[in-house]
Amino acid sequence: MKGRSRCSHSRSAREGAPELWRRYVALLLDGLRHDRDRPTPLPHRALDKDEFDQTMP
Repeated sequence: MKGRSRCSHSRSAREGAPELWRRYVALLLDGLRHDRDRPTPLPHRALDKDEFDQTMP
């Protein structure tokens, strides 16, 4: 059930903000780095409240 929910969320986010996945990959990779002076600038803006609500089933 959680898998279906995540899949549905991913599909909705992809339709509304197709480049959003780049933000999550950057966050993941930045968190894995052990040598950085400051956080890496994110390639995509965060979803606003309305956009977020639209992507959640």
